[in-house]
Amino acid sequence: GMFRRAIELNPNYATAHHWLSINLTSQGRPMEATEHARRAVELDPLSAVLNTNLAGILVNDGRFDEADTIFRKVIGIDPSMPWPYAGIAILEAYVRNDFASALEYQQKALELDPGGQVQAIQLAMFYTELEEDAKVERLVSSVVDEWPDHPFGNGVAAFSYLSAGDIAKAERHARETYEADPRSGLFVVRYFDIQKGDLATAIVRHEQTFPELLASPPRVDSANYVDAINLALVLQRSGKDARADALLSASEKAIADLPRLGFGYGLADAQIHALRGETNEALAALRVAVAAGWRGPFWRYYRDLDPTLESIRDEPGFKAVFADIEHDMARQREQLASDR
Repeated sequence: GMFRRAIELNPNYATAHHWLSINLTSQGRPMEATEHARRAVELDPLSAVLNTNLAGILVNDGRFDEADTIFRKVIGIDPSMPWPYAGIAILEAYVRNDFASALEYQQKALELDPGGQVQAIQLAMFYTELEEDAKVERLVSSVVDEWPDHPFGNGVAAFSYLSAGDIAKAERHARETYEADPRSGLFVVRYFDIQKGDLATAIVRHEQTFPELLASPPRVDSANYVDAINLALVLQRSGKDARADALLSASEKAIADLPRLGFGYGLADAQIHALRGETNEALAALRVAVAAGWRGPFWRYYRDLDPTLESIRDEPGFKAVFADIEHDMARQREQLASDR
């Protein structure tokens, strides 16, 4: 409301368009977010901040080449700003599957922002994919020791420890994440509820954090479909099949226009098929994702632990796909070692 009012009062106020775009993104309204982010840049074309925001929104929209061009333009406007380097690093890692290049850009972002928790944590994320767990441990512990309440830091810590099989540490960080920011923390804390068979707690957490998913009909969008799919699993296991099916159908619609890569929908289609018991479709979706370059974030979590993929985890096709990722990551590790 406030940002729209500011725009009504002054349609040429770039900052209002900027904040409205951020707001709309968090509400799962990517089309409108893109429109306002573009308008902000038209009004103030040399603003490094507004251009960086637009590029980030374009990544979420699957417009990777355009985002890349804008990130590079920002580096031209202000070479000391860390965010465009970090943005390019995400594209290199999770769109182009080039972790050597991603690490280079991310190291640069960290040099420009030496106290930057997010830069160090993003670096840890890339090392997690490469199975460089000792490096991850160092980066993650330096951040969470200094900023014990950092939700992104704790979230990445939780998934990194899960990936490495250190379940006790993972659980501690999962709880920290959820306490600091329930909307992002539910993703990882729910894993432990499900593991313990504590479905009632998982449902209550969803009611408190994502009440729109328990409305009838459920309201699923680009900001909450991950939680919708996981809630569907919880409801299935609680014998509430009709509500689970409604969530899966709504999730399928919500991801239809999203990109798969970047921080796009990843394996969501495979998860939906797996929860419906459609094994062949789930495995086909998984193959498509990995062939397109999907590597997570946190591919080992999906391989070893993700409860929504449990029904297909023992299938030879599942194992083959993840063996391909493992070979690819070994190749990229060797490439990095020889580059140094």
